[in-house]
Amino acid sequence: MDTQTLKSLHEGTCKAISKIFVFKFGEYKKLLKNPIATLISTLPYLAKTKDAERQSIKNIAVYLTALKVGSTFNYIKDEGIDGRINHILPTNGDTKVIEKGKKLLMLVSLNDHLKDVDVDKTKNKYNPVAAKEVDYVSLKDTLVKTLSKDKVEQDSFDSILPLETAEKFSWWNL
Repeated sequence: MDTQTLKSLHEGTCKAISKIFVFKFGEYKKLLKNPIATLISTLPYLAKTKDAERQSIKNIAVYLTALKVGSTFNYIKDEGIDGRINHILPTNGDTKVIEKGKKLLMLVSLNDHLKDVDVDKTKNKYNPVAAKEVDYVSLKDTLVKTLSKDKVEQDSFDSILPLETAEKFSWWNL
């Protein structure tokens, strides 16, 4: 899917979601430019789900709810690094596309857990990297190797969230 189409689909989802969520000054523009939000909203279209628009809006609603009501979506011990991510993925469609999107989101989530180790300790918030439930280096290496070999919808994914960006990006950059 070309970059302009992906941008247009993401903008349509953001416009629809803005009827439900109240944004602080500048948040809407940040949402439009955020590659995580763009990936979440366009993944149902890339995966050719039966109900892409519905899933796109649902997934962005869950993402925004997690941003605004964070404790509800905190990591739960033993749920796996992908536990929270499963709530913002398409429920049908091309499984290879969905899996690639999931791995990119896992990589970003993993970075976020590493970044938040000290903050989470002071808040007594469970962090799978700090608790050593997840081996950051090993999992990151595995995800990067897998994603670098995966050419499914390569141009589309690269236009949204290139692997090099996902390797450094943090989950809540809104």
